[in-house]
Amino acid sequence: MNINYDNPIKNLPDAFKKDTESNNYKLLQINKNTTDIIQAAVSDVFSALNLNNAKGKVLDDIYSGRVHLRRGALSDEQYAIRLRAKIMQNIASGSFPDLLEALAYALQCDKSAIHIVEGSKPNNVNIKDIPLETIFSAGFTIDDIIAMIENMLPLGVRIEERSFTGTLEFGGENEFDANKGFSDENNKIGGYFGT
Repeated sequence: MNINYDNPIKNLPDAFKKDTESNNYKLLQINKNTTDIIQAAVSDVFSALNLNNAKGKVLDDIYSGRVHLRRGALSDEQYAIRLRAKIMQNIASGSFPDLLEALAYALQCDKSAIHIVEGSKPNNVNIKDIPLETIFSAGFTIDDIIAMIENMLPLGVRIEERSFTGTLEFGGENEFDANKGFSDENNKIGGYFGT
């Protein structure tokens, strides 16, 4: 027997009165409304506790103690990235695939956007590309991200070279792309210079 949770009156046998004015319908509807409210509240709690959605005191009280990372002057978005990086630092084994997975999780981007390769010397790596838009939108500098990557690398491995691809492009005649051209006065539009 399949139970109908959306319309509980349909679960009753045909011998019972089922129209919307019946007591059966009204009682079952009260129960359904109460259950819906409880399910929505539980869903809201789980959503608020999710690190990708958490804000303010949830980040401070729940996550900072678990990973032993203090907020300092970081915004919610910056702190969430640092927390994700710290969590992944504790989980990652130090291999390239794990490092890429950890950075992609911390920055909430696709791991195909991150390119890290072995350096020319032993125990060195080269950062070929990391999406600047993700870094800058969180309010981090490139040095902040380099420090975060260095903390994720195995002991004794250093960053030899680093390169970040910018998004600034010059269009053809009569072409304009607000996300790739020069910035406006408030830096709300425009591309980024690479480094």
